[in-house]
Amino acid sequence: MSYFYLALNHYNLTQIAIEKEGKEPTPQGIENLIKQAKENNITVIFASPQFSTKSAEVVAKEINGKVVLIHPLSKNYTENLYNVADALPGI
Repeated sequence: MSYFYLALNHYNLTQIAIEKEGKEPTPQGIENLIKQAKENNITVIFASPQFSTKSAEVVAKEINGKVVLIHPLSKNYTENLYNVADALPGI
């Protein structure tokens, strides 16, 4: 089961990608992400430690949120799911 599937089908969450096609967003792109995050009351940004978290950290700071690292390639899938659930407010 993917995190995207979990977000959409089990928790009714919104997923907004920061990185597209392997590229970091432009300054305008980050500004748009911050606006979307504020409009959707997003407070948690999930990031993978295999990639740069710089943009995620910028967005999180601007929305008074936090960055939570998840390891999609981890051997302990169950622990990863618990970490995701623990990071989400109200779940």
